[in-house]
Amino acid sequence: MVHDTIENGDSFCQLMLENKVDYPKIVKIAEEYKDTFDVKRIKVGKPYIILKSKDSLEQARVFIYENDRINYTVVDLRDSVTAYKRKKKVTYRTREVGGVIRNNLSEALDTLGVDYAVTISLSEIYAWTIDFFKLEKGDKFKVLFRERYINDSIYAGFEPIEAAYFEHKGKPVYAFAYQTDSLKQAMDYYDDEANNLRSTFLRAPI
Repeated sequence: MVHDTIENGDSFCQLMLENKVDYPKIVKIAEEYKDTFDVKRIKVGKPYIILKSKDSLEQARVFIYENDRINYTVVDLRDSVTAYKRKKKVTYRTREVGGVIRNNLSEALDTLGVDYAVTISLSEIYAWTIDFFKLEKGDKFKVLFRERYINDSIYAGFEPIEAAYFEHKGKPVYAFAYQTDSLKQAMDYYDDEANNLRSTFLRAPI
């Protein structure tokens, strides 16, 4: 078993030839399984695993390419060559965090051990209703979202924020997620009066 990462100048063809895979098999993967695994689009820095035969030839039998932390592609080079996609086992943990602004939102969430991307997502949700450059000491917030974990231990990002609450200058602003397009997984956010928070026709940021 070989664990490695794609380096600058590497190609699928070169890696397979170096590991004694017959050229016709390489061509078959490149031509017949382009939709599953486009050999021209392997990226520098992506991890991969090569499972080799146990005999003296040590020929590559299976190539596993990690598309991201969760998704990976398996190229089976045994008998009848094939390629397919798989996902690692992912568990979800619902998390609710809240706090009081002392300096800024980023600092407040960071002290809670929250992914910085959650801060970005929260600021985008309230972009048309709250001016985050004018937050005041004592403003309050709460956020509800789900975190993803691989094998129950490796953090792998978070799902879209489900609900949020922001109290700015004593005025509460709620945000509730609503999926507007299930195929594209498009999400909009509405306050407790069913107003779309992302609508540019809403009042100016408070």
